[in-house]
Amino acid sequence: MIVSADLYRFIGGLSVDGTGKVIENELDKKSTYVSKHFTPNLQVSQVSIKVKSDITLDLNNVYNNTSDPNSLVYMLQHSTLAVLVPDIYRYCQAVILDFCSIVYAYESEPVLLMDLTTEDFDNTINNCLYLADYFSGKDEYSELASRFTEAVVKLGVLKNGISELKAIGKETVSAYGTV
Repeated sequence: MIVSADLYRFIGGLSVDGTGKVIENELDKKSTYVSKHFTPNLQVSQVSIKVKSDITLDLNNVYNNTSDPNSLVYMLQHSTLAVLVPDIYRYCQAVILDFCSIVYAYESEPVLLMDLTTEDFDNTINNCLYLADYFSGKDEYSELASRFTEAVVKLGVLKNGISELKAIGKETVSAYGTV
């Protein structure tokens, strides 16, 4: 998966073990925010583990290799979250990795769609709800709260269509074999 420099730096800073659990520094494990409604799970899908290992930097666009200023990645990278609330920033990284992995699987490697589960979507949706809850309490992050709320709806639609997504993966395997 070839990505922009911004996305490469954003996702590349996240360490994930073989089960999808995000590896954290022991000193950073303390949660700075406890939601009354949502319990986050700092884990990514198996598809994300596979995609993360294949991420490479797009060296063809060295002069224009940044994210759109209106993109979620750009907003997160140009905020103070990484310094002030690193645990929230890690949840953002995990969610963005899951987003990118789903899109990559659909557009470039449909075989990966067969590895998606409803639990993967539930985890990402729950993390988005947690982030939206966190960001909604702060005026300077209202746009981020809105973006994560929108993501919940979009992920819900994909979750409801998971059988169709898996069918696309099966058709690919039938036509071309496994990758």
